[in-house]
Amino acid sequence: MIERARAIAAHPRVLRRGGSTTIQVGEPADLAALWAIADGVELADGTRVLPRGEVAAATAWLVGEKSLEWGADLWVSASATIS
Repeated sequence: MIERARAIAAHPRVLRRGGSTTIQVGEPADLAALWAIADGVELADGTRVLPRGEVAAATAWLVGEKSLEWGADLWVSASATIS
């Protein structure tokens, strides 16, 4: 997973990427690997994989805004600009 995360972070369509962080227990393996390489990325089309520190707030906002009920193991980890 780390090699795949490195390839994603190095892709030419990645405009911005955050610094690396440490892998935390209990995080999904794919997100943990990406955050270990780049704590959040923004693509040329406006899509963002949120930094680790923004996931809890984004998830709480969406659950509250849309009156959703889902388990603690489901996170909002990306956003996109729709035009």
